[in-house]
Amino acid sequence: MIGFIGFSGSSPKLGGLAGLVCGRNGNRLKVLMVGGGGVELRRLCRVCKKNFVVGENHESACQYHPENYSGDSKRKGNWEAQGPLGEAEHFWWCCGETSKDHPGCTAAAHLTYDD
Repeated sequence: MIGFIGFSGSSPKLGGLAGLVCGRNGNRLKVLMVGGGGVELRRLCRVCKKNFVVGENHESACQYHPENYSGDSKRKGNWEAQGPLGEAEHFWWCCGETSKDHPGCTAAAHLTYDD
């Protein structure tokens, strides 16, 4: 069974689109963005957690880190280094990037929860 929730009017949060139609099919939520150019099927990527247009998905659309972001002692491997014992340096374990907001070191096509 599919249920629908409608929205009419233009919204800056929706990028100026004319409407939003949500349909639920089982446990999967499908979102259609209705704009001046027609209807777009948007899905949620299970890897990067971003909404994407299904028709615009490609091999490098999803940027993500395959490993965790966590901390390790700044003194690891260099016990002669000065500094407090409790300080940790946080980084992505896959690439060593220290910024938590880094978009990702790996690219692939978006994957939905249906894939």
